[in-house]
Amino acid sequence: MGDLVGLQIEYSLVERTVERELIPMAKALTIGVTARSPLASGVLTGKYHGHGSSEPGRMSSNMMKDFMPEQQRTDCVVAAIKTVSDQAGRSVAQVALAWLRCRPVLVIRIIGARKLSQLEDNLPSFDLTVSAESK
Repeated sequence: MGDLVGLQIEYSLVERTVERELIPMAKALTIGVTARSPLASGVLTGKYHGHGSSEPGRMSSNMMKDFMPEQQRTDCVVAAIKTVSDQAGRSVAQVALAWLRCRPVLVIRIIGARKLSQLEDNLPSFDLTVSAESK
């Protein structure tokens, strides 16, 4: 049996349960993480924004998951990212992808762009830096 060299997991601003055990393990063992569905199946592209979105709360998304129904928690996360993207003059997808790049472990994002326009929107996330306050 070989050594563990990486993880491929669902990881996004909407799906952060991996931060409880898997991300700390990856950091401790110095292994990379490949984020599957980094835009939460399109939820973090902004295309669904405005359908019952709530105001962003002050709790982290992991804490919110324990206290809010799933859709309400997702709406709060999307609303918060929308606020940041509006302030930064970037798309929601760019902010979500940049956030993953700035995690405490190496995170390789699997971008599932199906159209050239989606790829062109995603690529500028590589030069966007997320500050410590938004992590």
